[in-house]
Amino acid sequence: MAAVAQDHFTLTAMALTLLIACGGCAGDRVAAPSLSPEDAAQSALAEYDTNKDGYLDGEELNRCPALKNSLALIDKDGDGRLSADEIAQRIRAYRDTKVGLTAIVCEVTLDGDPLNEASVTFVPEKFLGSGFQAGSGMTEATGIAILTVAGRELPGLPYGFYRIVVSKKNADGQETIPVQYNVETVLGQEVGPRVPTLRGKLRLALESK
Repeated sequence: MAAVAQDHFTLTAMALTLLIACGGCAGDRVAAPSLSPEDAAQSALAEYDTNKDGYLDGEELNRCPALKNSLALIDKDGDGRLSADEIAQRIRAYRDTKVGLTAIVCEVTLDGDPLNEASVTFVPEKFLGSGFQAGSGMTEATGIAILTVAGRELPGLPYGFYRIVVSKKNADGQETIPVQYNVETVLGQEVGPRVPTLRGKLRLALESK
C-alpha cells in the first residue's frame, strides 16, 4: 500500500511539473519573478557574511539552511565556502532553464508517523528580493502537502532559496510542533534544477525531541 501511495504522488509531481511547464496548456508560460543574480548574491553576503571575509561558511551557512543544503551544487571550487560569484552563477542557471514554477510535493512525518493537518510554508530568503512570495500547503492524512503560492491557479514555486516552516496548532492556538521547525526553523531548501532532494517528493522527517 505504501509503495502504491509513493508511486501515486511521484506521478502527481511529474504531472504537475508538466502542467506548469506548459503554462497550464491553456495560456502563456508562467513567468519567473524578476531577479538579478549579482544583486541577490551580494545581498546574501551582506546578510550572512558576519566576519566580512567575502565568503559564507561554517556558522554563517548554518544561518541560511537553504544555501547550506545546496553547498555541493553551488561550491564550484570545492573549498567548502560560498562566494558571491558562486551564488550568482547558481542563480543564473535558473534563468537559463526558462522555468517559472516547479512542482513541490512534501511528505512530512513526526517521529516516523505521517503528520496530518499541518501547514507547510516555504518562505523565500530576503536576498531574493520582493518579487518572491511564500508558498504553502496543508498536509493530508498521508503527510503529503502540495505547495502553492497564494493567488496562483497553478501549484508550484519559482526557483530560489527558501526557509521551511511547519506548524500545527491545537484548539487553543498553541503550537504543537517544536520551535526548530517554525519560529526558529532550521529547515531550508533550494528549489532549482538538479536538486536531488526534489526528485519525486521532498521528505521532511521531524522529531518531537
